[in-house]
Amino acid sequence: MKLLWIRHGETDWNKEFRLQGISDIPLNQLGRRQAERVAEAVDWRPDRIFVSPLGRVRDFALPLARRYGLELTELADLREMSFGRWEGSAYFEMDPKERQALEEWGRAPHLTTPPGGEPLAVVAQRVKRALDFMEAELGEAGSAAVFTHGGVIRVLVALVLGAGLWAAGRLQVSPASFTVTEKTGKRHRLTLLNDTCHLQGKSGEL
Repeated sequence: MKLLWIRHGETDWNKEFRLQGISDIPLNQLGRRQAERVAEAVDWRPDRIFVSPLGRVRDFALPLARRYGLELTELADLREMSFGRWEGSAYFEMDPKERQALEEWGRAPHLTTPPGGEPLAVVAQRVKRALDFMEAELGEAGSAAVFTHGGVIRVLVALVLGAGLWAAGRLQVSPASFTVTEKTGKRHRLTLLNDTCHLQGKSGEL
């Protein structure tokens, strides 16, 4: 089973370094162009396309779906983690106490939880559920493009590597990047991480 994990493209909150979480912020102009680049770059037809229910992800997946005539299959478990009261905030706008709490979460996301937000262990549970569901749908020889969020992909990579959830806080997953996992037998393997080469394209970097 081959899964191409794709983080959605840029939003204005990404550009402004605001915590986004489950807030349904739309793609900006660059994010829409990145969606077209992704559709051009995926030069093989996946069996399925799975998406987070958030609008920025569904919109980002549409160009690839149109290219190959595929429907989008929405999985609630692929949604971004909730950052609770931090959503919409940028680090420089926070008061000192909130900044300290955010720094502590960044150092040990498996030990702390955003105020009113979602524990990383809960995110890991639903990422595992999504993996199990996709495997049941695709079988051993199937493939899919999975459009989701940076937090989901970081947790996925930590799970695949068996590194512990602390590792999710040490990974960079850029907007519109590609990460690939493959499963043969009972073992998942990470074969690509945070690749953005496709964003350069024939006409230069976006």
